[in-house]
Amino acid sequence: MTFMLPDSSQRRDYWQTYLQAVQISIEDKKLDVLRDRAFFLPQTK
Repeated sequence: MTFMLPDSSQRRDYWQTYLQAVQISIEDKKLDVLRDRAFFLPQTK
């Protein structure tokens, strides 16, 4: 099974949504760095 990796804007949206859910606020510039350096990957069991 093949999964598409989210594009840059989707990754940024995911991070922003997650951080807001845990009540963490960061500057847009830092959110962009996080988007570019850290990816959500599927969990394996």
